Amino acid sequence: MEKYLIQFLEFIRKRLVFIDGLLVLLIITGLIYFWVAKEVGCHVLQIAKSCGLPNAEGLADPFFLIGLAVALFISFIFWCRHRSVPKFGKDEFGILFAPDFDEEIEREVDRLFVNLRHEIKSHEIGNRFSLKRLPANLSISSASEATVILRNAGGAVAVWGTMEQQSGNDGRITGFSHISITFLHPALLSESRLETLAFSMVGRKFHVNERTQIIDRKMMARDIGLIVRNMLGVALMLGLKFKEAIRILGPLHANLQATLPGKRPLPLQCFCLQVQYDLAYSLTKATSEQYREFLFKDYLYEIPQPLIERWLKNVDQAISLDSQNSLHFINKAIYLFLSGDIEGAITAEKKADKLAPRASSVQNISLAFLYNFKGNLQLSRNQYRIGLAKKTSYNEEMISQCLSFIRQTIAKFPEKKQLRLALAVLELRRGSKEVAIRSLEELLADPPRSPELQGFINEARNLLRESKYSESLDKERE
Repeated sequence: MEKYLIQFLEFIRKRLVFIDGLLVLLIITGLIYFWVAKEVGCHVLQIAKSCGLPNAEGLADPFFLIGLAVALFISFIFWCRHRSVPKFGKDEFGILFAPDFDEEIEREVDRLFVNLRHEIKSHEIGNRFSLKRLPANLSISSASEATVILRNAGGAVAVWGTMEQQSGNDGRITGFSHISITFLHPALLSESRLETLAFSMVGRKFHVNERTQIIDRKMMARDIGLIVRNMLGVALMLGLKFKEAIRILGPLHANLQATLPGKRPLPLQCFCLQVQYDLAYSLTKATSEQYREFLFKDYLYEIPQPLIERWLKNVDQAISLDSQNSLHFINKAIYLFLSGDIEGAITAEKKADKLAPRASSVQNISLAFLYNFKGNLQLSRNQYRIGLAKKTSYNEEMISQCLSFIRQTIAKFPEKKQLRLALAVLELRRGSKEVAIRSLEELLADPPRSPELQGFINEARNLLRESKYSESLDKERE
């Protein structure tokens, strides 16, 4: 009897999500309901009579049928939910495990799932990883299907493919004959990014040998876990969720350094370097997001110094990970300036200028401002000429940040009267001509008295004359 009961429960477990499982579930629900009704119904009827309910016996059959219908309906709803795509919470990083396999290797798949869940959860630092399986009635056979199912589930990554068992000279080998990992991301990926993601899968262990199955399962779970965590980090980074990306990429980078030391094959080197660069980029962009909040709320010079020091620490860490990215040095220059280290800011911007793409203009415009702040008209003018000649200087967001920075600096340092020229140059070339003229007039109405700054006054007169002449021509055309 016990043997048949176990077989019956195993059948229920395997077939519950299919039609025959639904029929068995409804039959079991009906039998249980009949048993409960038989045992409890008479007592309910007596209670109803004692409460003075008229025609209690006449209502017994309708209530019985209504109760049976409700019980069957609840069972049906349970069946529908059990066979549908699992859902992930809003605060979870959802990972869907959906291999396609034959019944004979189901236990090995179950063991892999347990190992993978343990591997993923062991790296949960300030985030919530959730690993779930796709029910047996559903499967993934293409990337488009994986994308649709992930969106429906509210997940981020799907691990899918075909798992098979083969016999060889070294015994039976069970694993993926084909594995795919699909992740949701908000941006179009470049070819180089796709190649790097593909490199992360080269040389990984996706099979279990029966002779070394305990070690192989752990290694297989570890390798899949590394790939999945990398894709989660990339997705978060592309989605501009830099703080969350750091919480994934930071531990991942440390794990790669610890588990894959020494000389590595070229694909593995590319993978490890990309994780390193992504972590560096996220560290800098996370500080940049905080900085922008202060900047656009006009609280630039109310940023607490300890916070600026933390930003500098993050950027220095980013530079130690990726010393060839100009972005890190551009941000470092800003934070050094806000700390009062003008020479350090200039040095950082010069480094950024050496590393930046030829089309980049932000470092030139930043250097022009710094030279203006120091009172060096010639160097400031040269950098404005170089920066404003580049197409990227027409980036409205970048110009908006620069203008906001200059305005707040003028208010903070009223003695630096030459800064009005920096504001006028940008407004004249990329902003409002009226604002530029007003700024130049304010500078000439209250000019700096220092002899070494007289060049700024002459430059302001020339720009004002040019601006008014250009304005008059515009009016004539109208």
